[in-house]
Amino acid sequence: MIRSRYAYAVGLALLVYVFYPTLEELNPFPLLMFRRRKKAGRYTVGLTNRANDCFANSNLQALASLPELYAYLASVADADASTDTRLTIAMRDMIKALNEPILDPKCLSPWNLLRVLEQIYKSRISRAQHDAHELLHLVLETLENERNRAARLSSDQEKESSLPSQAKHVPPFPFSGATVDRIICSRCGYSPPAPPSPFLVLSLMVPQKRSTSLTEMLDNLGAPEHIQDYGCTACRLQYALKNPNTPADVVNKLKFYANDPASLPTELEELLPKEITSPIAKSTTFQSLPRVFTVHLSRSIYGGYGASRNSCKVAVPETLELQNEVAPSSKSNSDPSQPPSILGRRKVKYRLAALIRHRGTHQTGHYECFRRKELVKWDDILNEPEVSMQSRDLGFKLNNRLLYPVNGAQSAPVPGSPASQVSELSEVVPGTPLPEPMYRSNDSTASQLPYPSRPSPHVSLDPVHTTSDKASSKGANGNGNSNGTTTPTSLSNRSDVAPANPQYPWWKISDERVWECSTKEALKDESGAYLLFYETVHDDDNNIDQLRETLSSL
Repeated sequence: MIRSRYAYAVGLALLVYVFYPTLEELNPFPLLMFRRRKKAGRYTVGLTNRANDCFANSNLQALASLPELYAYLASVADADASTDTRLTIAMRDMIKALNEPILDPKCLSPWNLLRVLEQIYKSRISRAQHDAHELLHLVLETLENERNRAARLSSDQEKESSLPSQAKHVPPFPFSGATVDRIICSRCGYSPPAPPSPFLVLSLMVPQKRSTSLTEMLDNLGAPEHIQDYGCTACRLQYALKNPNTPADVVNKLKFYANDPASLPTELEELLPKEITSPIAKSTTFQSLPRVFTVHLSRSIYGGYGASRNSCKVAVPETLELQNEVAPSSKSNSDPSQPPSILGRRKVKYRLAALIRHRGTHQTGHYECFRRKELVKWDDILNEPEVSMQSRDLGFKLNNRLLYPVNGAQSAPVPGSPASQVSELSEVVPGTPLPEPMYRSNDSTASQLPYPSRPSPHVSLDPVHTTSDKASSKGANGNGNSNGTTTPTSLSNRSDVAPANPQYPWWKISDERVWECSTKEALKDESGAYLLFYETVHDDDNNIDQLRETLSSL
């Protein structure tokens, strides 16, 4: 009896194994089949780590979370074909590829973009540990330089053209901001003009205490610092004008600048009495705020015993509100203990788009990225009619064949919208052996793993093809079409795809491994927060947040 039941079970299992694929195709009601629907937003495209690449992988994933950056890159890349914008083009294509909706794990190589950096600086990036902050700053500086060249060319074309409107507008760099150190004299209220200090990534020194918050650190940045015995130009000028011992010819020259000490020539300022000093209050304000506000939490502690890592817990808010302040008036009657008077101020609200976390010691560790999903927004962006994605002579196409699915990966549609097109990446020409990188490697918060890094057993890289392979190679679709796009499909036609879970609006990404996570989980590791990426909030973003909160409460 037992044997017959066993044989029956084996036979039934064999029948299901043989005929299930046919029944699945013929079944008009797929939901009746015993299978689990794949979920949109479960995965995002990962990046392989062959040798300490997590410092680059985390940065690329964080930058891929910024629609503001992608829109900027697409605009600059289309500005003028004669401008060297190779990194702009490579970054645009990389971000597009990293935002392709997928249903199964999928990876590409970060070296598609890193080789472009090597080509630009004629240097070889070593496979040793590197600081993620240094790479980020190098990438942003290079992108800004390419933008400035394109802007100068556009300006020259506008001057030469009889129709200025035909010159293509180059948008401002979304990471560009500036701070200014305001000084106000507590005796006369004079505040001299101060030059701005531009920044792409704002570095904040983490205090050596148990815990703090990003809001507190920014408040301390703008808190007034009181300094004694400062040589106020206005006070010294007024003293010289009122002093009977001042020569008459000098007084006559100084009178012209009595109401405008900032315009006083250097040769006349040297004639002012140096013994006249005044207490001042110095504070730092934002002269201009960027579209993408990026913060580096510096955790390095240096002492006679060497360097160590500051593990102070920094509470990171999901939203942030900053003030864009205008230069103060030359005279102010305000309390010198308070920040300088403001002629105008503009509040800018930001929302956290990505966070890079470092785990480990000062000398070794690993970088991970927490990235906000924004599935619908990215689907709308990537499916809009955009500029030509054809390669240029000065650009580098990232190899399409380095985008490889794992276990039959498929492109996934986004709930409520058409599926994204498969991103085209272009191939990179391998460079000849080059000297060490132009930028200095910093051992602080290094990305070297405490164990030898190995390729993932779940992925395999195709070889990088040289330029000579281009002519003979066909597009990803196999028909000679190099655009590698697929026909968008509606979610209503994909009954096997479940909608994304609104309770998990973030991805936790560690190289090629991806997990869904909640906002609470993304922000909970306060001692590891290292790089923060905030994007300007628009009205539509507020509506989306309210809708997400409503769905989460159901």
